[in-house]
Amino acid sequence: MASNFPLRGLSETDRYLLQRAAAQQGMSQNQYALARLRAALDADLPGARHAYEHRDEFAERAMRRLGIDPDSPEFARNQVEARAVLARADQLRQGNTA
Repeated sequence: MASNFPLRGLSETDRYLLQRAAAQQGMSQNQYALARLRAALDADLPGARHAYEHRDEFAERAMRRLGIDPDSPEFARNQVEARAVLARADQLRQGNTA
């Protein structure tokens, strides 16, 4: 099965192996590559997927425990500011200083 997954950087051997492995699993190359990528990410960052997918719930529970009403205008302002700080921290961690 042909792939439309962006395969930049793969050698001819890599492409052949991907094709064979996907066929053995009865998957498209895209499905196989994504499944393997997700498994590798989950292994490298245990719990991160769950935490990211449920980040709003976690934040709301933490705020309620601290006595902060997530429906208040103050919370909305703080949430915007906190997200900006986290985005900036991610940029700095990735080596972007701009």
